[in-house]
Amino acid sequence: MEPDKPKMEFRVAARRVDAHGSTASCKDASITLDTDLAGRRDAFNPAELLLAALAACMIKGIERVVPLLKFRLTGVVNRPGN
Repeated sequence: MEPDKPKMEFRVAARRVDAHGSTASCKDASITLDTDLAGRRDAFNPAELLLAALAACMIKGIERVVPLLKFRLTGVVNRPGN
């Protein structure tokens, strides 16, 4: 019997760039992170990044299930306040 192999492996590197932000990278992608105490408008703060990751997981799950249920969707939208 073979030893258990990990089914998924993730590698993300993050580093502080300066007093106003950080970057995270994975594979060939990178994202600017808002780690400035004053905040910055051009980057996700940690809470927003977590919520975006959750939304991506939900959308990916929907996209996997829809063909099995033989549904046709025109899109998936989450509108705040609805």
